[in-house]
Amino acid sequence: MTDAAPHAVVTGATSGIGAAITAWLLREGWHVTGLSRNAPAVLPPGYAHRSVDLLDRAATLAALDGLAPTAFVHAAGLMRAGTLGGLQPGVGETLWRLHVDAACQIADTLTPRMPDGGRIVLLGSRAAGGSAGRGEYAASKGALLALARSWAAELLGRRITVNVVAPAATAT
Repeated sequence: MTDAAPHAVVTGATSGIGAAITAWLLREGWHVTGLSRNAPAVLPPGYAHRSVDLLDRAATLAALDGLAPTAFVHAAGLMRAGTLGGLQPGVGETLWRLHVDAACQIADTLTPRMPDGGRIVLLGSRAAGGSAGRGEYAASKGALLALARSWAAELLGRRITVNVVAPAATAT
């Protein structure tokens, strides 16, 4: 971006909480680059979209090319439930790859380009403390807390803050 407006990269920018965060940032005068599988029907002023499946590491890396944001918001996510004795193969791996691995890959790529004083926000869940029938989901969201604490310690000298916002079920 060439002007003074701050720039955020938001995953999951076209639906749910990610779309609400994107709309708020745009209203506040931010530029937003949205990363999600599907582009919005209308591209509002200040918004750029890069279609990407965050489970595809090579495609994600390509989508990050040239981005140097002030903030990174990882709002992409999905919830799958399953109780012991009925867990579906691959579900836990998918949740982990989307919630944790994608966050790691994107933060690892963007943080060196981020200005001092930048922001990283990870969307967690109140289920991270444990929730019957949501063990795999809770584990993937709980891992974000450890990532945020670790990254915050690493980035302290650059004044880059790292936080987890953990809502309950949310209607957006």
